[in-house]
Amino acid sequence: MPVRDYKLQSAVSPCTGFPITAGICMKVTIKDIARKANVSHQAVSMVFAGEPRISQKTRERVLQVAREMQYIPNLAARNLRKGKSNWIGLIVNDISNPFYGTMAKIAEEAALEKGYQLIIADTQWNAARETCAIERMLSFQVRGVLLCSTEQNDVDLLSQVGSPVVVAVDTCAPDYGGCFVGNDVAAAGRLAATHLLEIGARNPLLFTAKKPFDSFSSFTALKKGFLQVLKKNRLAAGKDRVVHSGLTIEDGREAFLQRADSLRDVDAIFCANDMCAVGVMAGASEVGRKVGKDLAVMGIDDLPFSRVPQISLTTLRQPHEEIARMAVQVLIERIEQKVTGLVRQVFLPELVIRQSSRLQV
Repeated sequence: MPVRDYKLQSAVSPCTGFPITAGICMKVTIKDIARKANVSHQAVSMVFAGEPRISQKTRERVLQVAREMQYIPNLAARNLRKGKSNWIGLIVNDISNPFYGTMAKIAEEAALEKGYQLIIADTQWNAARETCAIERMLSFQVRGVLLCSTEQNDVDLLSQVGSPVVVAVDTCAPDYGGCFVGNDVAAAGRLAATHLLEIGARNPLLFTAKKPFDSFSSFTALKKGFLQVLKKNRLAAGKDRVVHSGLTIEDGREAFLQRADSLRDVDAIFCANDMCAVGVMAGASEVGRKVGKDLAVMGIDDLPFSRVPQISLTTLRQPHEEIARMAVQVLIERIEQKVTGLVRQVFLPELVIRQSSRLQV
C-alpha cells in the first residue's frame, strides 16, 4: 500500500491565535512545547492557565512555540484535572442593547487581565432562558457569575453549597442580599426630572419599559425618583405621567406616534434609555414636533450615537467601565478568597446636556 503525503491545511483561529488544522498530524503535548521553549512543563501549564506569576517574556515565548507547533490547549480537560475552572459567567438581559454589549466587552477585558475567561449568556428578559443560562454556567463549572437578573426567578441554583460566587450587576431584586455593583437609578430619575423643570418644562412624561416589567426594580426606582421631583414641585405625579413604551428605537417611535394627538400638550419626555429616546425623536419629527424647541427629549446611557450632531441627545451618562471593572474585581476577590464581606456599590449618573433639551422659554 503506497504511503501518501498529507499536506496540512491550517488557518489561524481568531479566538485563540492558534492554528485550526485539518489533516493528519502527531499530537503535540505541553512537554513538547516546554522542551522547544526551554522552560518547564509547569511553566507552560501556567501560561495557558493565565497565571500572572509568569513573566511576559516567558509567556510570549511559550505562545509563539505553541503556534509554531500548532498546539491547541484542551481547557476542558485541564479543568477536569484541576477540579476547577478559570471561567466566570456573565448573564445579561439583552446583548443587542449597546449598554449590555459595552459591559460585556469591558468585563471580558477585565477578566482576561486577571487570568479568567468569560462566558456570556443572553436571557432576552425571559425567566426560562435565565434558568437555562444558570444551568449552563454550572455545567461549565464557572467559579463565579456576574448576574444581570430578570428578577423573575429566585435563582436558587446559585445559592446552594458549592455554587459559584455571585455578584449582581446593573440591577437586583429588593430582597437580594448579596454583593451588588450598579447605578443609582432613583437618582437618575430625580436628576432627569429636575433638569426638565429647570429648562421650563411643565408637562413632562416618563417613557419606560413595557407593562410586564413594571415591577422590575430598576424601572420602579427610576419612576419613583422622577415622580418624587414632580410632586415636590407641585405637579401631578400619578400614573398618567408614565407611558409603558418599551426600550428599543422602534418602541419609542411607535409609542409616540400612537399617542401623538394626546401628546400635543406634553413638552418633555424622559426615556428609560437612549434607544427609546431616539425613537421618540424620530416619531416627533414625523408629526412636525420640533425636538429641542417645543419638545424636550432625554434618555439614559450616553451611547455613542447619542453624541452624533444630527441626534445630539441630552442623556444621563452611566459609568459602564467602572461598573464592569468593579464587578469583576469584587467577584474575583471573593473567588480567590482575598476579600470577604458584602459590597453594595452604586454609581451616580452624570447629566450631559445637548440640543434635544434646550427648550425656548
